[in-house]
Amino acid sequence: MLCLSKARLKAPLRALRKGGSSGVTLFLRPDAGCLILQNVIAQTTLLVFIALTLGLEPRQSDLAAGIREQLRAAESSLELAQAELQRSGRMKIDAEEKAERFGRLVEAGLVARNEWRRYERAAREAETLVQLAEEQLAAATEMVRSLQREYELARANKIEAGFFSGTRLISRYYGSTSWTSGQLSELTTDFAAKFGRILPISAMGQTLTHDRFRFDHRDRIDVAVFPDSPEGQWILEYLRARGIPFIAFRASVPGEATGPHIHIGPPSTRL
Repeated sequence: MLCLSKARLKAPLRALRKGGSSGVTLFLRPDAGCLILQNVIAQTTLLVFIALTLGLEPRQSDLAAGIREQLRAAESSLELAQAELQRSGRMKIDAEEKAERFGRLVEAGLVARNEWRRYERAAREAETLVQLAEEQLAAATEMVRSLQREYELARANKIEAGFFSGTRLISRYYGSTSWTSGQLSELTTDFAAKFGRILPISAMGQTLTHDRFRFDHRDRIDVAVFPDSPEGQWILEYLRARGIPFIAFRASVPGEATGPHIHIGPPSTRL
């Protein structure tokens, strides 16, 4: 049950009746401004919808809990990145030892030079894998540290609407309004007018990639632009001017992002 003044309930009730109640039975008590949700399954979704319609801000305790959930997921990804670096490091050592051993055999005239070149190429490839693993570990570490700072701020009630957090690889803007399909239509139209091409949306709502990462990406979109490019900077400024939340990734982050892009909408929660 959600109890507010009848005047404040008018907007969400109009929106619900216009779009259909999705099988939810609604009652408005005559003695108080209370909306009763008879369908318990849809209760949480509708309460969130009403809160966004009314412009209510989430409690700091709820915000901290959400950030803590993201932090735990990022910490798991960090552990995987650390394990990958160790694995690729062992591969590099093994490949270099084989290349060195076959190099001596080539000098002794016991094996063909082509055989040594195969192992020498494998050693170079292993070195590349180590460099990639180091980059992934750095990105995962930065993600964890950023979320740790935001979690502590949320616990101290220091994150308000419009809060912005930026690092070398990741920028997060919490916004002050909800993200709607109408805003998406305006963004695509304005982007096309500005740059003469279609907004490069790489994911709209839930996708197989988000299923694999176990992210709830419904009502969110990803735009395949580098955040620091002219198009990316224009999008970020556009979103901030309208209070629309986003996360800008400048590199791939293990368990979070497969590459640079701008995530529009609230952070995805874990399924």
